Amino acid sequence: MKDYYKILGVDEEASGEEIRARWIELTKRYHPDLSQGSDYDENIKEINEAYEVLKDFSKRLDYDLERALKKSFIKKAHSRKERRSHIQKVILPVGLLVFLLIVGLVIFKWFHVAKTPQSEVP
Repeated sequence: MKDYYKILGVDEEASGEEIRARWIELTKRYHPDLSQGSDYDENIKEINEAYEVLKDFSKRLDYDLERALKKSFIKKAHSRKERRSHIQKVILPVGLLVFLLIVGLVIFKWFHVAKTPQSEVP
């Protein structure tokens, strides 16, 4: 998804007048008749596309909602990945500790049984 605010270089809270002023400024800078090069052609298309969405209140509202949802999904996926990596970092040390405790318990019982004196039978 293209970031229309970034393309126009305006804040998300920019007013319609600010958006229009910035669009006019960029159109003058990148207009194909005033400059040469294929980069300018592509730039002006993106600038006009961004302006078409951001100038219309309902299109802008839909765009902002879609952006917010996408950010939310990305944030959730990132937090899941962080939790997964945290769990993976914890599993090995905990598993090793449990293993060592079991081995220690077995050795302790083995020595305890070996040292316990047998009662003498008369």
